[in-house]
Amino acid sequence: MRVKLLLISALLVIAMQTASAQIMLPQIDDIYFYGDSINSSFGISETKAITGLISLSLNCDGIETLFFVSPIALKPNEFKEIAVSNYKLMTEGNCRITASLKNQNELLDSIESKNFLVSRYINVTATINKKSFVPGDTISINGKAIKINGKPVDEGTAFIKLGDEGYSEDIKKGAFDFETVLKKTFPSGRHNITIEVKDNDENTGTATAEIIMAAIPTSITISVNNETFAPGDTISSYAILYDQSGEKINAQVSVILYNSWGVDVATKMINNSGQTLEYTFDQKSAVGDWWVYAYSEGLRLRKYISVKKTDMIDADVSNNTLKITNTGNIVFENPVEIIFQSGNSTKTEIKEMNLGIENGKEYELTGADGIYNITIKSGNYEKSFSNVWLTGGVVGASESTKGKAIQNIIAIIIILSVISGAIMLKLKKEKEKPITIRKITIKGKF
Repeated sequence: MRVKLLLISALLVIAMQTASAQIMLPQIDDIYFYGDSINSSFGISETKAITGLISLSLNCDGIETLFFVSPIALKPNEFKEIAVSNYKLMTEGNCRITASLKNQNELLDSIESKNFLVSRYINVTATINKKSFVPGDTISINGKAIKINGKPVDEGTAFIKLGDEGYSEDIKKGAFDFETVLKKTFPSGRHNITIEVKDNDENTGTATAEIIMAAIPTSITISVNNETFAPGDTISSYAILYDQSGEKINAQVSVILYNSWGVDVATKMINNSGQTLEYTFDQKSAVGDWWVYAYSEGLRLRKYISVKKTDMIDADVSNNTLKITNTGNIVFENPVEIIFQSGNSTKTEIKEMNLGIENGKEYELTGADGIYNITIKSGNYEKSFSNVWLTGGVVGASESTKGKAIQNIIAIIIILSVISGAIMLKLKKEKEKPITIRKITIKGKF
């Protein structure tokens, strides 16, 4: 845009001794745009002959720029018009124009315009096709770029920041149109779109707009504190639901622990607030592959763990009775050492074990009257008992009659169960046996 600054003819009266002049400036607008060109002309007249310099300067926030100087010689009552063209406003701020007439470094006259603003500001507005989006949607932005003086930006570029992506679009006659497809991984939540406009003179303007991106569940992860467990161990597990950009979704996730038989043994509804599913494996926990199952928002995941075979025992001595218990999750079929120590004397007995899960055996401990240290060993297992008082004469361990009695009772119960089952089966077969009706013929007269 070209702004005409007209320094229209004014009466310039210059006397050789007492020279004076009038300079009249035209109407000045309140706002100009950085980069606008000034075309100016002015006229000078006087009553006496004079020679000197006429100058124009631009002062913006204390920074003065001289943009026109010309010698001038006028005859009495002569009018002269001088044109100044194509001066580009390249300083911004609060400005004014000063016209001065000098003769041999003596200021004969000067005049200042009113203050006006030179600004680089571009007013940017943008309209978006909608407010809420899902990944894969198309977003359209229609924008306008208007200079501070109300005129459209002739040529420039709109730089658009959308998420982690940057785009650019040409501006023509103060307008631009932009369209793109939102990535499938675009993060959920509220996002500001920033639009920065620059013209060819680096004048700028910005605008922002907000959009909301929906969270789309895309994956589940399951975490466990270990992959292999033994009786007595505790599993701690949690699951997290993620959206399209890998961010956590604060949603409920059901977590279920299944044993190797496919039976669910623990269930927990959790979210990403730190809740966990916890379960302690006991001696009855089936050996093999277990799994943690997670489900939420139509997504499912299974993570396998393993319960390993563990042959383990524990021993206890009380009232001259040694009790050995299977604390593992399989039948214990290993020898056990029972070591008796009294003073310098040591005796060892080895017992063959066949203990079912959670089963045990009791042994009566005997020895010459005195105090003994009893040590139980089997594989990596070792446990000692100090200051055990034994009597009976012969050092040793014999299976408790109480234990035998219990075993006998169990055996009898098993035998009776087998016999009872056989009898019931026979009765059932007899009941289902077909009945044959024989035909009887009776002879005689009636």
